[in-house]
Amino acid sequence: MANFAHVGGGVAGLFLCMAMRQKRDTEAVSDAKAIQADMNGDLSLAPLYSLIAMAEDDPQNPDALRALIASAMRQHSQGAIEKAFAQAGPSLIETQPALVAYYLLDLQGSGSAYKPMHLLRLAGLLEQSGETQKAIRVRKLVVDRFGTEADAETALYRMAQCAWKAHRDAQTARSCLSETAERFPRGQMTPYGQILWQQIEQSATGGTGRRPAR
Repeated sequence: MANFAHVGGGVAGLFLCMAMRQKRDTEAVSDAKAIQADMNGDLSLAPLYSLIAMAEDDPQNPDALRALIASAMRQHSQGAIEKAFAQAGPSLIETQPALVAYYLLDLQGSGSAYKPMHLLRLAGLLEQSGETQKAIRVRKLVVDRFGTEADAETALYRMAQCAWKAHRDAQTARSCLSETAERFPRGQMTPYGQILWQQIEQSATGGTGRRPAR
């Protein structure tokens, strides 16, 4: 009987701790929302603990995430940023691609929540919005982090394609295509890479197949 009482007391204590934590989290969220209301939507004055609780309560809230980033950077708390983006998950890419790109590229976030397919999707959205250099950099992350996977081949080809079509950067495009051929000599993107290489060469020779005379 004593053992059962001990176990029962432990369970009751656990629930009490959980209830107290939930109350603290609720109060922190309320504090942040009160500050936001007082400052006409500005969360920049909210304490970091309130912003963390707010991000946990609503992981997809871009205003809370931006304010959390600014506060965490002032306090050198990269861990708070990492946790917030892990909680938000890959779906944040669809609604806030620029914010996710900022986290990955400018803050050098770990991106632990993102698989290659998510990063490729992010790069595609950035390219569609005209952020072609950021799209190339995100694809470079795929190559650096998942270099042996098939998605890295796709990323390299898309880097070459974007560098050429958006910037007419033949050097970068050729470099990416060469790396693609070296890493994935029998890859699915090989025929597309050959076509793009021919287009670059034709442009360099004025469409004649020969380099222009100097």
